[in-house]
Amino acid sequence: EVARTLETTLKTVPGTRDVYTVGAPQRAVLVKLDPGKLAAYNLTVTDLGNALKAANVATDAGDEYSRDTDYPVKAGTLLMDANEVHNLVIGLAGGKPIHVSDVAEVVGGANYPTSYAAYGTPVGMGGPATGLAPAVTIAIAKKQGENAIDITDAIRARLTQLRNIEIPADVHVAVTRDYGRSADAKATELMEHLLLATVSVVLLMLLALGWREAIVVGVAVVITLAITLFASWAIGFTINRVSLFALIFSIGILVDDAIVVVENIHRHMAMGNKKLSEAIPIAVDEVGGPTILATFTVIAALLPMAFVGGLMGPYMRPIPINASVGMLISLAVAFVVTPWMAYHLLKKLAQHHESTAPVPAMPPSPGSIRSSTPCSIA
Repeated sequence: EVARTLETTLKTVPGTRDVYTVGAPQRAVLVKLDPGKLAAYNLTVTDLGNALKAANVATDAGDEYSRDTDYPVKAGTLLMDANEVHNLVIGLAGGKPIHVSDVAEVVGGANYPTSYAAYGTPVGMGGPATGLAPAVTIAIAKKQGENAIDITDAIRARLTQLRNIEIPADVHVAVTRDYGRSADAKATELMEHLLLATVSVVLLMLLALGWREAIVVGVAVVITLAITLFASWAIGFTINRVSLFALIFSIGILVDDAIVVVENIHRHMAMGNKKLSEAIPIAVDEVGGPTILATFTVIAALLPMAFVGGLMGPYMRPIPINASVGMLISLAVAFVVTPWMAYHLLKKLAQHHESTAPVPAMPPSPGSIRSSTPCSIA
């Protein structure tokens, strides 16, 4: 009874989709027939069964629209408790109604259990010798798109409020499984791995090219990931373990465009033949075509995974879609944000390269060539 009451109460928590009890028998009304009384009224078991079925039917009869409101209409009635079954009329005898109670004993109780649950005996409470006590489990499912962590926190708070109200003091309540907390822990771990991957890329750029180029690539990666997460949310995906894994899976691909552009800008700057404002368009143009081709080649390889059907289809779909969207965003960031940041961060370094660049030798003019003959002084 406590579990059934809690089941009704927890259904009012926002974000819950389904709340059901495991290990507790369903409520039922037991009808114990008396064959002698049935025979005395010239009734059979089939007559009684048909009468109970006919009185316990409710169907949808359509909808009623009134004042911009849709009211569902149901036809028929349901037997709600043992008292209604007790007074149900199943026939006539001598002009008088025959009730179920005239031919059977009606008892309100529970049906035969179809599932069992057990829990380790709490400290300080008696239990069977095996250390397990009979229990019931209330399972709660969330609506799609809802935050599991917020829902589990709300349920824990509601259980605390119901202590000594709907939950007696001698009833032990424990949360045996919390997918919200486990999902939060795994998502946090994936975020740490994503941060570690980004830092590793930045450190590699720092060692290979310099701290200015590393900052450019690091900012490009952060912007790409942020816009990709926003695009994923706009498409309808939630930030979960699968979507975060897709970003970690593609982090090495996402930074390729920015690294190629920055490295070519760095090469032109080191040559010192042109001003940085003139070298950047040339550098981007040189690698633009191959970068675009490489990006769409990777997308063409990943995107077909989004059309996988069956049970794994919805589970796998965020990986190719998030990775493909991230590739397109990284391409745009590499061609727009990366050159702009490179111009502002590498300006002073470019001026240094321009001032130290060797001046090309000029060929002598014809008028400056003179012949000389050796002379001797005696």
